[in-house]
Amino acid sequence: MIRIRIRRVVSLLMLLMAMNAGAQILGVQKSQDLAVVVHKQLNLENCGDRQEGVSLNDSIDENKGVEAQSQCSVPRQKSMRNSIGLKFMGLSFHPLSGKPNAELMPNRLDKQAYFVLDLGALLSYEYFIVPDVLSVKFIQGLYADCAAQLAGVTSIGLRARIFQIGRHSLLGGIGPTWIYRHNWYHIPNYVDTKYYKGTPTDKWQYKFLWYGGELEYKFAISSKLDFATIFVPGYPDLMAFAVGVNYKL
Repeated sequence: MIRIRIRRVVSLLMLLMAMNAGAQILGVQKSQDLAVVVHKQLNLENCGDRQEGVSLNDSIDENKGVEAQSQCSVPRQKSMRNSIGLKFMGLSFHPLSGKPNAELMPNRLDKQAYFVLDLGALLSYEYFIVPDVLSVKFIQGLYADCAAQLAGVTSIGLRARIFQIGRHSLLGGIGPTWIYRHNWYHIPNYVDTKYYKGTPTDKWQYKFLWYGGELEYKFAISSKLDFATIFVPGYPDLMAFAVGVNYKL
């Protein structure tokens, strides 16, 4: 029952995000169209002044006239549609504790392993369909899991801006996610919780999620560099945090 309610809440949040992104896209397109019109008008006025000056000066040769006309062309504004990011993982949270395998987690911060240190890094590439509003994001991460073994995550999905206030912005995303780790079956006293797939003879255990998601807070340090922190709301199994930077190319 709790999982069904959570899925409904997540679906509602994603619907609100999609509606908000659509409204922002329309707003961005309208503002961009207005800016282009004003920019073209200013260039036409400048070009008219230049052409009038050329017609009054008979000593200007044909080549310079061609050069003057080329300078009157409207320059294209290059939008920064590509971004790379690097985040460092350090803390994970088990809402229902780490039982029945809490004793297998050497980096737990409490006896029942509610909080565990999972050190690692996430590398991301993001392509903005609409600059700063809607994007496709790819994430690849490697880290030491709760048992201090090698683990990883691979994800790709859509990201949309929920809101922006000055330098602060909040984004949300959802998409297919693969989680994998070295098999815990070889660890003495391991209890299989049926969350991961894999047999005792496999090298890896894995989990595939169609709806893996994240929330990302950004603070704009400059026009290209953002401080960012990620929260992965993987209730009821695991919630994770990561901190780092994003750089627009």
